[in-house]
Parts: sequence; structure tokens; C-alpha cells
Amino acid sequence: MNQTLNLINVFWKEIEDALRSYKSQVSGFPEPKSTEIVGTLTKLKGTQKNFGYSEGFHIVCMVD
Repeated sequence: MNQTLNLINVFWKEIEDALRSYKSQVSGFPEPKSTEIVGTLTKLKGTQKNFGYSEGFHIVCMVD
């Protein structure tokens, strides 16, 4: 198992608490920036990779 991705499983509650500290940025459900939606998206990405939670990354630019 990839330990980097597994850290999201271990620290999800702390991540959720950190998100809540950005009160001006986080909205209530069903807004896209709610902690419930962020949790749902990380669960969706996790099931796609056979983990409990995962994050989606997008490479913008690769430099050699």
C-alpha cells in the first residue's frame, strides 16, 4: 500500500478540522467547498484507487 495515500486515512479528522478553520472559505452543505463535499470527493478518489480516502492531483507543468 502506498503510505503517502494512506496518510489521508489516518489523518482525515485532522484534515477536516483544518478545513473548518478557513471559515470564510468553507461553506455549508451542499456548497462545493463544504467539508461534506470534500470528504465525499476524497472517498470517491479513494475507492477508485482501492483506499479509504485519496486526493486527485493534476500536473500543470512538468519541467525537465
